[in-house]
Amino acid sequence: MFVVIYRWKLKQGQESNFKEAWRQATQAIYTSRGSLGSQLMQAADGTYYAVARWPNRELWANRSVPVPADPEASRIMGELTESSFPPVELEVTDDMLALEPFI
Repeated sequence: MFVVIYRWKLKQGQESNFKEAWRQATQAIYTSRGSLGSQLMQAADGTYYAVARWPNRELWANRSVPVPADPEASRIMGELTESSFPPVELEVTDDMLALEPFI
């Protein structure tokens, strides 16, 4: 499994618009490019992070070939971003993430 962490500082007041565009882009990538989905999170300092899961690095590397899965959502996300940081690429070596609590 392959994981990518994205990080953005958003333009003030654009959080809800960014989240909507992120949801649209993520859904398009999930349904047409083979991702395993993503989670969007906000840190205490206001920075947004997304953790995207992929079956392998190759699918992730080709996610925008020949164009993004949802070009309009991608464009909107870019316009609403004050700054973005390089993605962090990670190969999963061990996975104990649970989707349900152990009871």
